[in-house]
Amino acid sequence: MASKYSIEAVFKAIDQFTAPIRNMQKSSNKLSASIQTDFAKAQREALKFKDNFNKNVSKAVSSIGIASSVAAGVAGAAFIKISKDAIDLASDLTEVQNVVDVTFGKNADKINQWSKTALQSFGLSELQAKKFTSTLGAMMKSSGIAGDKLVTMSQNMSALAGDMASFYNLDIEDAFEKIKSGISGETEPLKALGIDMSVGNLEEAFDIDWKSLTSAEKTMYRYKYLMKASKDAQGDFLRTMDNSLANQRRVIGTTISQILARLGSVFLPGLIKISSSILKAIQSIDVEDIASKLETFVSSIDFDYIINNIQNNIYDIISFIKQIDFNSIFN
Repeated sequence: MASKYSIEAVFKAIDQFTAPIRNMQKSSNKLSASIQTDFAKAQREALKFKDNFNKNVSKAVSSIGIASSVAAGVAGAAFIKISKDAIDLASDLTEVQNVVDVTFGKNADKINQWSKTALQSFGLSELQAKKFTSTLGAMMKSSGIAGDKLVTMSQNMSALAGDMASFYNLDIEDAFEKIKSGISGETEPLKALGIDMSVGNLEEAFDIDWKSLTSAEKTMYRYKYLMKASKDAQGDFLRTMDNSLANQRRVIGTTISQILARLGSVFLPGLIKISSSILKAIQSIDVEDIASKLETFVSSIDFDYIINNIQNNIYDIISFIKQIDFNSIFN
């Protein structure tokens, strides 16, 4: 049986140890009561808002009907989605136009005019036509091809992407990637379509020594071989347009996208001004000044004092536990 002294000592020690906890609990209770009061007030305001809202909704629904209310909500969500898509498309067109202008220089207008007709002839959106021609043009330009040749070759291979997509039932972006790979010297992607543009095939087809050619000549021979090997696919989009559901759906979808892009372009100037203002505001922030003040604040904190207090508290708890005579309590 535990002695009276041992038990009293233990409970006295426990009482001393838990006194700070009781004080914290009292403060916590006050804070909790305050939060509950504020929450109850907020809840009453929310219920009042809900009642008013329901009354207004009931009036609206009774006058226009539940079906039209749901339709309005769906239409609103759809409008937001369409507006975002329209602005994104318009922005993409603006960005790709910069690439066209830089790549083709004074011949950029030829690409611009051709891109407007690419949908009906090859199933390419204006965005795709400009993206494909500028990408291929930049690649070939770096090899030394320039002028009218650069424009013609870029247009022909971009058109081929649309025809290949129709002929081989491919995604148009996939067809373009195969063509881009072939013109840059990668042979595997086009092999899947039966077009082998290996060096051996090119040397045999044109009776040339590949190693003696310049970069521009190599690009030209790849182009010539590709156009010759893809004769069956060329013109397939226009040839099958009347009987191809896939091609018709592509034109419908692309036409809608181009309409959205045109509408989205109306918002671009205003959005650019807003973005510019936000950028200036962000750039005006003196980060170094903020960092310096933060460093001063952090350096003023006595971390050693905090650490020592934590350690002392831990040591006190451990010491307290060690002093408890558990055998006396439970025997």
